[in-house]
Amino acid sequence: MAQIDQPLQSNPPSVPIVLAKVKEPRAEGEELHKAGKHGESARALGEGLGPLRASE
Repeated sequence: MAQIDQPLQSNPPSVPIVLAKVKEPRAEGEELHKAGKHGESARALGEGLGPLRASE
């Protein structure tokens, strides 16, 4: 989650669609993590990292 949170705070994507493609899986990943579903959480968080890295 920190790999997503830090860039979102310091240099968020300027395109709203890209921002949504990062924030939605990030929120899903956090919920899955809290539910103890760590494998599914990592997958969801990975989906958010792709658009974030591509926007850099």
